[in-house]
Amino acid sequence: MLAVGTGTAQAKPKPANPGIGIQSSACASGNFCVWYWGGFAEPPADWHWAGNDGDWSNNDHEGYDISYNDMSWANNGTACGGCDHVRIYSSTTQNSSTLTLCIHRGQLLSWDSGAVTYYAANSGRSHRWGGECGSSEPHIPF
Repeated sequence: MLAVGTGTAQAKPKPANPGIGIQSSACASGNFCVWYWGGFAEPPADWHWAGNDGDWSNNDHEGYDISYNDMSWANNGTACGGCDHVRIYSSTTQNSSTLTLCIHRGQLLSWDSGAVTYYAANSGRSHRWGGECGSSEPHIPF
């Protein structure tokens, strides 16, 4: 971008939360957000949480249930050591055998991008905030 009247290049200002590539109104700061459709498409509106949720089946929105119907995810969480990554589980037990995906802070993932496996899409039942995604956990490097 050029500064008016100077002819010199100016750096673009950094966004408030680098790495989150969708409108802030779509996933507010501090939230983990999930969409029913791939590509962050609406309707319905997204589901969003600032904390843990042990059972997505109680999150009906406009007649849609996100439990086992998740296809896009965004982690717009607040930076904090050991608590800014989100793990999505296919059950309410939230143990390692039911982990479907771990999402880094600032990361946007959509099933239709080809980066997320079919196993992760439409498999979410609960989520929990925690520390860094482990190398043996299903995640997309960020």
